[in-house]
Amino acid sequence: MMESARGIPVAHSVDVLVVGGSTYAVAAATAAAKAGVSVFLAAPRPYLGEDLCATFRLVLPAGREPQTALGRRLFTLPADHVKTDGVPFTYETDRPSAARHRDSMTPSRLSDTRWDNAPSDSVQYDGDVTIIADLGRRRGLSNVRLLAFSKPGDYGVAAMGISAGITREGCSAIAEMAARTVRRKTARWSAIELAAPCPVEARFVTVTVTKPADCGRVLLGELVIEPDITSAQAEVTTTPHCIKSVLDDELIEAGVQFLYGCYPTDVLADADGKPAGIVMANRAGRQAVTAKVVIDATDRAVVARLAGAQAKPWAGGVIAFERAVLSPDEDGTTCTVQHTLELPMPDASFPSYAQAEQVARDRSYRVGQLRASAFLHHVPPDPLFCERSADQWRSGAEPDLGHFRPRGVERVYVLSGSADLPGKQAARLLAPLGLLAIGGSVGMAAARDAHALPDPTGVHVVGAAGLPDGQADVLETLQGLRPTDRDLPTVPSPARGIPLLAEYDVVVVGGGTAGAAAGIAAARRGARTLVVEYLEGLGGVATLGLIGKAYHGRNVGFAAEVPFPNDDINIEDKMEWFRRELRKAGADIWFGVLGCGAYVSGQRVSGVVVATPQGRGVILAGTTIDATGNGEIAIAAGADYMYGADEDGIALQGTGLPVRPLRRHYVNSDYLLVDETDMVDVWRTFAGVRDGLRDSVFDTGTLIQTRERRRVVGDHILRYLDQIVGRTYRDSIVFSASDYDSHGYPNRPYFALLPHDEKSLKANHPAPGGTCYTPYRCLLPKGLDGVLVVGVGISMERDASAMVRMQRDVHNQGYAAGIAGAMATESGVTVRNIDIRVLQRHLVDTGALPEEVLRHQVDSMVGQQSIADAVEALPDAANPAEAGRSLAIILSSPERARPVLEEAFGGATGPARLTYAKVLGVFGDARGVPELTEALDDITAWDAKILQGVAAEYAHLPTPVDALILSLGSTRDSRALPSILRKLDMLDAETTLSHHRAVALALERLAPPTAARPLASLLTKPGMRGHAMTALEPLYNAQREKRRRTGPLREIVLARALFRCGDHDGIGEAILREYCRDIRGLFARHAHAVLEAGCDYRPQ
Repeated sequence: MMESARGIPVAHSVDVLVVGGSTYAVAAATAAAKAGVSVFLAAPRPYLGEDLCATFRLVLPAGREPQTALGRRLFTLPADHVKTDGVPFTYETDRPSAARHRDSMTPSRLSDTRWDNAPSDSVQYDGDVTIIADLGRRRGLSNVRLLAFSKPGDYGVAAMGISAGITREGCSAIAEMAARTVRRKTARWSAIELAAPCPVEARFVTVTVTKPADCGRVLLGELVIEPDITSAQAEVTTTPHCIKSVLDDELIEAGVQFLYGCYPTDVLADADGKPAGIVMANRAGRQAVTAKVVIDATDRAVVARLAGAQAKPWAGGVIAFERAVLSPDEDGTTCTVQHTLELPMPDASFPSYAQAEQVARDRSYRVGQLRASAFLHHVPPDPLFCERSADQWRSGAEPDLGHFRPRGVERVYVLSGSADLPGKQAARLLAPLGLLAIGGSVGMAAARDAHALPDPTGVHVVGAAGLPDGQADVLETLQGLRPTDRDLPTVPSPARGIPLLAEYDVVVVGGGTAGAAAGIAAARRGARTLVVEYLEGLGGVATLGLIGKAYHGRNVGFAAEVPFPNDDINIEDKMEWFRRELRKAGADIWFGVLGCGAYVSGQRVSGVVVATPQGRGVILAGTTIDATGNGEIAIAAGADYMYGADEDGIALQGTGLPVRPLRRHYVNSDYLLVDETDMVDVWRTFAGVRDGLRDSVFDTGTLIQTRERRRVVGDHILRYLDQIVGRTYRDSIVFSASDYDSHGYPNRPYFALLPHDEKSLKANHPAPGGTCYTPYRCLLPKGLDGVLVVGVGISMERDASAMVRMQRDVHNQGYAAGIAGAMATESGVTVRNIDIRVLQRHLVDTGALPEEVLRHQVDSMVGQQSIADAVEALPDAANPAEAGRSLAIILSSPERARPVLEEAFGGATGPARLTYAKVLGVFGDARGVPELTEALDDITAWDAKILQGVAAEYAHLPTPVDALILSLGSTRDSRALPSILRKLDMLDAETTLSHHRAVALALERLAPPTAARPLASLLTKPGMRGHAMTALEPLYNAQREKRRRTGPLREIVLARALFRCGDHDGIGEAILREYCRDIRGLFARHAHAVLEAGCDYRPQ
C-alpha cells in the first residue's frame, strides 16, 4: 500500500531513546540519564512495568531476592500501604449508623474495600459500637484490622477490642489495640489503622470500637479480617500500583522524559544510513524522536527489525505461552493461576499472535475471575542475530553486551527476550527482575556511546522510495504531541510502501461501549469483521472504565442482551461476554492495536492504518467504523470536528481516572479535565493520579473516564434544543433516554433563561432531559464515505451529549452502525447509500426503535402556532420542567420567534415583561435593556449556585442573576455596562464560578476599554491568579479543594475578557501565555485559540 511523501514533526531530540515501558526499560533509561545524557522513553501502554503488571507476575520465585535498588523498591510495598482484601463476611452492629454517613440498607460499606476519604467512604456511629461479623463458615484467621478516620475533638477511635468464636455466643476475647495514624490525607482529618493478631479458627468475629472521650462520634472505613496464611495462598509480594508508581518516580527523579501509549512505527536514519531514532504513533498522530543511540526494549525487538536486524529462522511451530488469571479462592482470598498453554503458531506475524491471544483466553477464562493477563508472556521463538551468539554465553560471568547488540546494526541495543541468548537463559532473564541489572548496564553503555557521537544530521524516515499509485493514500494527523504544537521541525518521509495487514468487510476501530456492539452486529449479519482495540479488554467505560452501572438509557434492542455487573457478574465477565459474542459470530479481535490513520481514495475511506506491537500497516475495509470515541480515524481522513476549547469558549465535561480494586465494578469519578489527543495531558493524568494515590490502592485503571471528547462534524449536527423540542428525523436509528446528566456547565444561553423554584434549586440535574432521536446522518462525517463514527464522537453539540451518552443507548447506536456496515457489504454499496428503511425496520423488529420512526418521512419542524403558544406560556412557567419545551421552541427558531416576542414584550408588564426582555436580549435585541439593568441594579448580593450534578464541583447552571448579565451582554448595548461593572466589583475568589463566567462573557461581547482596569483589579485579588499547571503535580479526587479546576476556569475566562477589552498592563495576555504552557490540553488549547484569534475577536 502506497504512502505519499510527507514531513514527520519532531517531538524530541535526545542522546538516548528507550523504546518500551518494562521494568528493565526503565532501568536502562535511568542509568543512562544518571550518566549525564538526555533520555526519552516511549512506553506502549498507559503505564510502566508491563512485563510485571500486564502479566500479573507479582511474586518473586521462592528464595529469589531483588539484587538492585530498583528491584527492592518494586517488591517492597510502601510503608503506608494498607491491605483491604480479606475474607468475605456479613455483619451487623449494636448501634444504628447515623444519617450523616449512613451504612447501606443491608450493611456492607465496612466490607466494600473503599477507604480513601472520610466524607465519602465512612460509616458514622454516634458512640461506642460493636460489630458482629459472620464469616459464613469456620475459617483459620491471622489478623483483624480496622481502618477508620480521626479528627481531634470531632471523631476518632480510641481502642478496638476483638473476640472470636465458632458460635456467635461463644466468642472469646483475643486482643485490644490502640490506633495508629497510617496516612494524613488533609489538614482536617487523618486515616488510622487498628490491627491485632487473631490466630484462631472462628466463624464469628466481634469488634468493639471505643470512641475517644473528647469526640462525639466514630467514622469507620473498613473492617479487614485476614485468613491464616498457612491455609491460604501467600499474598502477592507487590501490587500493580506499587510497580507503576515506583517506575514513574524512577524516571521523574532521574530527569527522563517519557510518554505513555506510544508505538514505534518506523526507524529514522542519518545521512550515513545509521539509525537515528524512531517515528512513533499515539492518539495525537505520529511524531519523530531523533537520538544518537536507541535501546529497543520492545518484546519483539521491533525497532531493531525495522532497522535491518536479522532474525533467526523460524518457520512456525508450537510456542509455550503463559497467562495468569486471578480468581477468588474458596476461602474468599485471591489466588493466581499461571496457565501454560502450548499453542500452534503458523508464523511470528502479528495476526498469528492475535489469534493465539484469543485461543489462550478461550482456554483460560474462569467465571468470576478478578483479573487476567493483558497479553501473553513467552520467550520469542525468533531472536535476533547479535554480535555475540547464544552459544557464546558464559553463565555466571558478567554478561557480555554483545549479546544485546544486533549484528550489522550500529547504535541500537536490544533489551528483551529477542536478544541473542540461549533459550533457558532468555527464560530466566525474562522472569521478574531478571533483566534489571543488564538494563542498567545497557543504559550506561548507551550513554557512553552517545557521549562519543555527534548529533545526527540529514535525518530521514527509512523506507524504499516509491511513487503513489494515484488511487489511494495514507492520511494521518501530523501535528505534534499536543494540539497546540506549532512550527515544529520535521524529518522527511519519502513516498513508499507500507504493509497490507489484512482485508475485511467491516473494521471497527475501538472495542468500547459502541465498538464492541458494532462488531457483534456486523459479524452476526454475516460480514467479515475485525475489531481492533488498544486496551486489554472490550466494553470501554463500562468495563475497563469501571462505570459498571447503567445510570439511564433504554434497556431495549441489543442493549437488553448486554449483562451489567451484579452479585454474580463482574467486569471481567462482561468483557468476556463481548469477546465470546464476537468469537461466536465469527469476528476477529486484535488487542493492543492503535488506529493511527485512514487509507483514503478520493473522499472514500477504504481502510484504516494501525500501529501494532510489531509495526504499522493498512487494513482494508469495505466500511470502517470509527469507535475511538474521539473521531480519530475520520478526522485523520479529513473530517472537521468540534471541541470545547476554541476561541469562543472553554467547556468540557469532567473526567476521571478510577482506582481498580479487585472486587469492585463501579468506581465513578470526576475530578479532572483531560484532552486525550494531547499526549502530555495524558501523561500528566496517569502519572499525576498515581502520585496522588500512592498509599493504598491495588491498581489504577487504564481507561480515562472521559465523558466528552472531539465530536466529528457530520451531515447533521444533533442539537440540545431539538432534543427538548422532541424533533423527529427521517433517518432515526437510536431512541435515547436520560435526564440532563452533564458533568460540566453548559454552553447555550437556554440554561440561563430557565426559571427555578425551590424544588429545582435542590435537584441534582435540574435542566430538562427526556427521550430523543439520533439520525443516521450524525454518524456520517461530512464530505466522507466509507466510514461511520460512533460513541461520544458523533456529530452533536456538546450540550446534546448528556441525553445520548448513556451506555445502553450507545450500545444500540453501535449495533445500528454495525448492521449498516454489514448491509453495505450485502448490497455492494457504501454506507451512505444503504436503504435506511431496511435498517430502521430491523431496529424496530429488535425493539430498539419504536415503530413510529417508519412513518417519519421528513425531519420535523416547529410550527408557527407552536411558537406563538410557547411565547404566551413562557412567563407563567416556574421551573425548568414547565419552561423547558417552550423555551426550546423559541430559541430553536429565532427568526420566526423574534417578531412574536417583540409583540409580546410590547404588551407585557411586570415579571412577564422582564422574562421577554431576557429572551430578546439573548437574540441581540436591546429594547429590554432598561428593564434588565433596573432588575440587575436592584440585586445587592449574588444568588445561590444551581447544582449541575454533585460530582463536578465547578459545574453549575447559570443563575437568574447570571441570566440578566448574559442577556445584557448579548445586546452589545453600552447602556448595559455600568450595571455589569457594579456586579464585577462584587466578585472574588469565593464567588461561584457561574457568576464570574457571566460577567466575563458579557463584557467580552461589549468589549469596552473601560472594563479593562476593573477586570485587571479583580485578577489581582487573593486566590485569583496562579492556577496554570506547568509541571507535573499529584492529582486528587476525594479532596475537592485540590482538584484544580475551578481556579483555572475562572482565571482564564476573566483573562480572556480582559484581553478582548483592550487589556491593562498586559495582564490578560500574560495570563493567556501562561496557560499556553499549561500541561492540561483543555487550557493550553483555549489560550492558544484566543491569542491566535486576536484581541479584536468577538464571540457570537
